[in-house]
Amino acid sequence: MGGVSVALRLLLSLMPEEEKFVANFAAHAVRWGLAANIVWAWVFTIPAAGCVGFLSYWLISLMF
Repeated sequence: MGGVSVALRLLLSLMPEEEKFVANFAAHAVRWGLAANIVWAWVFTIPAAGCVGFLSYWLISLMF
């Protein structure tokens, strides 16, 4: 994660001042509540997909 920070600082140092303001504003405009909802959706969706895949495989293996 430190490399990303260094790269971001390098990119910001090369930007004109107007673009730095826009980049800084965009970083503060992150809607963390929405981001948390997306993370929780992944936390539930990935294991649920694994369970559905396992049950499908198990049922098909019982049939054949």
